[in-house]
Amino acid sequence: MLFVIARNGGGVPVAVKKIINPVFPARFEMTSSSLIMPDLLTRRIYLEALVNTHGQLGTLRRGDLRGTRNERVNFASKNIEIKLDTAQK
Repeated sequence: MLFVIARNGGGVPVAVKKIINPVFPARFEMTSSSLIMPDLLTRRIYLEALVNTHGQLGTLRRGDLRGTRNERVNFASKNIEIKLDTAQK
């Protein structure tokens, strides 16, 4: 399971995109249906991606993969890359 999480400048998750059985490189699109906290959405966001086999967000488990974008991007940006470069130990 692949999760792409958008966080506002304060680090609060404002949108989540869930992709079942992703094929990499995976394409994703954040839309209004991805919003979980629409009132806290800012135009510029941080993106994070998580891959796991248990299908749940929350505490990372051994073997889960994570990647983040260190710089903020516009919510409507296109062609954004997130590298899954950290494995949970």
